[in-house]
Amino acid sequence: MRKSFDDIVQKVNELTFVIEEALNLLKNSPPNFKIKKKIETDIKSLKRSFERHEMLITDTVPPMIVNTSKHAKEFVETWRIYKDYMTEQFGIRMGTRMQAFRLKLLAEYTNDDFKLAAKWLEYYMARGSENIYPVKQLNSEEKNDQSTEQRASFALPKEITGSK
Repeated sequence: MRKSFDDIVQKVNELTFVIEEALNLLKNSPPNFKIKKKIETDIKSLKRSFERHEMLITDTVPPMIVNTSKHAKEFVETWRIYKDYMTEQFGIRMGTRMQAFRLKLLAEYTNDDFKLAAKWLEYYMARGSENIYPVKQLNSEEKNDQSTEQRASFALPKEITGSK
C-alpha cells in the first residue's frame, strides 16, 4: 500500500510540474491570471489532501499475525472491533507495533486472561476511551450496596443484543 501511494504521489508531482510549465507559457492577461490562480489553488488543495492521507498509510510493516490457538476466538473478534473503533472515533489506525504493545499491556493488566481482556476492551469502547488502563472491578456485593435494586433498567435493541 505504501509503495502504491508513493507512486501516485510521484505521478501527481510530475503532472504538477508539467502544468506549472504550461501555465508559464500563458501570457499575462486577466483571463489567464484567473485560470492560473484557480489551478494553483487546486494544486495546493491536492497536496494537502495527499499529506492528510499519508498519515493514514501505516502498513510499512507487515501486519501482525494473530495465533488463534493462543487467543480465544471471541477476543480476536473484539480486538478487530476495537481497532475499527479506534479508527472511527479517534482517527488512529494502529500499526503492528502499537497493536503489539497494546496487546502486551492488556495481557499484563489482565494476567493473560483474554476473556477478561475482551470485556475490558468492550468497557473502553463503551466509555469512549482511547487508552488502555487497568479497570477496577466494582462488586456491589462487597460494598453491601443497598441501592442496586432501585436502579433504573433499560432494554437494548435486538440488533445489539443479537436476540430474537
